[in-house]
Amino acid sequence: MRNNKNGTRRNNVVKRLLALVTSVMLIILLISVYNNARNFKNQEVKYSEIVACIEKGDVKEISTQAGSSKIDVTFKDETQKFTYVPSISEFWKYVNEQRKLGNDIEVSVEGISSDGTFGAISSLLSAVLLFGCMFFMVRRMTGTGNFKVKAVTTDVRFTDVAGIDEEREQLSEVVNFLKESKKYTHMGARIPKGILLVGPPGTGKTLLAKAIAGEAGVPFFQVTGSSFEEKFVGVGASRVRKIFNEAKKVAPSIIFIDEIDAVAQNRYSGKSYSEQTLNQLLAEMDGFDSNSHVIVIAATNHKEILDPAILRPGRFDRHVYVPMPNVNARAKILSVHARNKRFSHDVNLRELARKTVGFSGANLENVLNEAALLAVRSKSPCITNEIIDEAIARVIVGIKKESSPLSEKEKYLTAVHEAGHAIVSASIRPDVKNFCISIVPRGEAGGYNFFDESYKTYKQKADMEKQIRVMYGGRCAEEILLGDISTGASNDLERATDLAYCMVMNFAMTESKLVKIAGRPEFNNHIENQSIEKMEEICSEAYKETLDVVTKNKTVISKLAALLMEKEYLSDVEVSAFLSENYIAQ
Repeated sequence: MRNNKNGTRRNNVVKRLLALVTSVMLIILLISVYNNARNFKNQEVKYSEIVACIEKGDVKEISTQAGSSKIDVTFKDETQKFTYVPSISEFWKYVNEQRKLGNDIEVSVEGISSDGTFGAISSLLSAVLLFGCMFFMVRRMTGTGNFKVKAVTTDVRFTDVAGIDEEREQLSEVVNFLKESKKYTHMGARIPKGILLVGPPGTGKTLLAKAIAGEAGVPFFQVTGSSFEEKFVGVGASRVRKIFNEAKKVAPSIIFIDEIDAVAQNRYSGKSYSEQTLNQLLAEMDGFDSNSHVIVIAATNHKEILDPAILRPGRFDRHVYVPMPNVNARAKILSVHARNKRFSHDVNLRELARKTVGFSGANLENVLNEAALLAVRSKSPCITNEIIDEAIARVIVGIKKESSPLSEKEKYLTAVHEAGHAIVSASIRPDVKNFCISIVPRGEAGGYNFFDESYKTYKQKADMEKQIRVMYGGRCAEEILLGDISTGASNDLERATDLAYCMVMNFAMTESKLVKIAGRPEFNNHIENQSIEKMEEICSEAYKETLDVVTKNKTVISKLAALLMEKEYLSDVEVSAFLSENYIAQ
């Protein structure tokens, strides 16, 4: 800690010194500009012309600065001109001779010379400033700038990482190796040199890496891939060498590189400086022997863009996928983050896990933290179900816009729109539970539905088509019940388009396409244009079918919209009661 403070203090001193020097140089520049502007008012003439005017007796005053060859001449008619004399000493001898002959000329000599002393000072300060700039450029080019590498000890344990039991089990042998390496070397086993954690953001990759270091009790070096990137060639490579050298000094140790895709992209990407950095990373990992006791762990959200050389055995030999948590995993994660919080007796974390479909571990932690903040703000003795529902809505959609309520017309349009989503979903997928419907404006949304769209490892084509129809439910309800459409379906259209894109470009879910196109630049525009046509066919067919469902259920949609106008918010119990009391046409 002391070294960091001293380094920060030195950097601050240097920055202040550079700022001072720059300010002084700026002042000097302004003075020079002022002097030049003042001198510009005078007209420059030839030296011979000044001599002729002196002999005629037309000159009133001659002024100059000590050491300067420039003279300012004021004539008897008060006009001013200046010139440069070949020899200042010979010129003053000539002026003195003219004064002895009766030529009344006033002479003024100032002590400070802008061409002499001032210029010398300016040159000196310019040199100092130039030296300072070069010094800092050299520091950055050598990679010693602000890049700090320090080992830390972490108190995170496997018990703090929930919902990824299988992945945790895969990495437990790394901990055993660091603790009891002799058993593995005696058997002739080689522990993986590198471990690549792959998965969506917020799934616990960084936490898992810290838990490995915490369980093993070894120093932990954490850096991001972007910290190796610099505009100067060779800086990234020097930083890679630095962190590996530091890790070897305190081995056994762990190096964790987060977002490694920033520095380990495919070398055909055209980034020359990144290529040098990647080559150095490969060289360092190849330099590890079986007894180095340095484990490299990296995390990325985009494994597909990494260079193949870094993925081969002997480098990152083990790839661990950390998925989005399912309902069981979410329940375990919630139980971990609920340890230090006070809940009411009727709060069921299992039910909360069902409500948070698609939430990552980071999202779940944020929900419980937001709920705790709301409980304190509302002076509640504990966290209730109502507070948790509000926290979920805040995390997903945003805070309530109580200061800008909707007009009655806008409110009814929103009610029809959200009722359309709900009834279409109940019609084509009755097994999917609707947790709530709201027409209270939040964030950028005028209203919203929360559906229990359980996580599936594999999604079928029929499921994705039904999702698109539900997304179109709001717009179709506006068209059928109101006779017009609004801009409220903008996000629905965007999501439907993204889903259709995945169906065509990623999963080849069309009759005439059996190839994956996305991420393949070698495919020409003709094929991509055909794919866009297929996307339009999927969306158009879904829209027609949704219009048919909305038309069949026009009465019940209108009834649900009226109920929303009355209550503004319907819980899962209220939604279920409404659906059970009303016939929904299939």
